[in-house]
Amino acid sequence: MKMVNESLHKRVYESIKSMIITKLEPYEKLPSERNLALAYHVSRNTVRTAMSELFSNQYIFRIKGLGTFVAERPNRKIAHNANLNVIRECLESSVGFQEQIDSFNIVGDQDALTNMNLNLLEKLLCVARSFISEKEKIRITWDYIPSKFAPDLKEANVYQTSTMRRIIETSRNVPVTSVKVSISAHLATSEEMHLFNIYEPVVLMTLEKISLDTNGKGVLYRKTVVKADRFVFRMSQST
Repeated sequence: MKMVNESLHKRVYESIKSMIITKLEPYEKLPSERNLALAYHVSRNTVRTAMSELFSNQYIFRIKGLGTFVAERPNRKIAHNANLNVIRECLESSVGFQEQIDSFNIVGDQDALTNMNLNLLEKLLCVARSFISEKEKIRITWDYIPSKFAPDLKEANVYQTSTMRRIIETSRNVPVTSVKVSISAHLATSEEMHLFNIYEPVVLMTLEKISLDTNGKGVLYRKTVVKADRFVFRMSQST
């Protein structure tokens, strides 16, 4: 019986994985366990086992009270500038981490607007995500996108996953003529200690990546902060 169950959950796993890769978009909500069990004619326990494996392999993420969603797949392509791209890879890759969305809000972040060469009165959509390993928060990423990509959006929250997907797709379709990247290290501030749930200051690595359009205006500003000890570990693993 155990072998039959393993075969069933693997079949469900492969089918859902194929659906995620070929038909669904990042942040799109998946059917409930009950509906999946009915669709595949299996028990909810079988679906739950398959979903747990998908979660472990970074194909999906969960938001408590809202459901299960398609995760954004990491870009593993390495460009010509090997040293810089190894650093980007270590800081930006979600491989090996469990991803969770912390917030999705409309903000007027002055630093982000300045970095993106935008009017300080403009509004930005900010998606904040945490990446966790062994129950420890390792990395936090903030994506800032001009709200002009969704002019009809007055309010943002995690319920609007379809809106999130549409905005991200729209911003990615804007021609980018240049990308600015900066990397720095600093001692964690009290606010960052709170975000990482730590009680002593540690060294943090920060990567800021700004994609600019033909007019020199930002279409995406990504700020990534990661614990330096994990960064050094991932660097040694990559070399």
